[in-house]
Amino acid sequence: MHRFVVGFALGDRESVQLDPSDGHHAAVVLRLKGGDQVTLLDGQGNVAAGRVTVPDRRRFEVAVEKVEFTPPRPYGLVLAAAILKGKAWDWVLQKAAELETSILVPLVLDRCVVQVESDGAALARRCSDWQKTANEAAKQCGSPWITQIQKPQKLTDFLNGKVRWDVGLVASLFPGAAEIHDVLENASNPQTVVVVVGPEGDFTPGEFSSAIEAGMVPVTLGRAVLRAETASIVALALAGHELRRRWKAG
Repeated sequence: MHRFVVGFALGDRESVQLDPSDGHHAAVVLRLKGGDQVTLLDGQGNVAAGRVTVPDRRRFEVAVEKVEFTPPRPYGLVLAAAILKGKAWDWVLQKAAELETSILVPLVLDRCVVQVESDGAALARRCSDWQKTANEAAKQCGSPWITQIQKPQKLTDFLNGKVRWDVGLVASLFPGAAEIHDVLENASNPQTVVVVVGPEGDFTPGEFSSAIEAGMVPVTLGRAVLRAETASIVALALAGHELRRRWKAG
């Protein structure tokens, strides 16, 4: 069944109009007709079964027949990752959404190749495109909760910002870095875990020191030196596995 993400809470809505791009895709590409069934996601835990009532590419409407709410997980997983170039960054956005990452923070680090606007319409468009990529990934796998993409930040701003964590993990290539399993095994009911991953050239010494001073624990992702996009997903998968195990056991 075809899924569509809406940009508002479904709540008690009886009817929904898809945004123009989705409406055009539904009518012209998918050729959905009146009476066809679809699934609607609002990214806030609500999943609705719907039926097409107006299959017009300029105004595509769906009648909401049933809404089911999936509560959020008892833990949150946050990825703060260096912005990468081109398809590598899109891949990080997609896979983070598939792994049900709660929040993704794009980091502007000294060794990032990609330069981003500090403000204005260009930045807003870029962030909107990133969120659409995450939405599409969530739609593909049917996730009731969608990863929220924040505006790009410097590492110091992130460390001093609004996101608070019970456990902070920073990917490290240095000897003596801990295993993610061991760190989370020894943590007391961690509800929010942050994973910080640097760019291809790794963190600068100053950036790494800032993370450690903020209370983050250096963790290893294995013997191999991974590409930055691979490192983000490996770290999320390892941390997510441990969190699911811990909360299931609890």
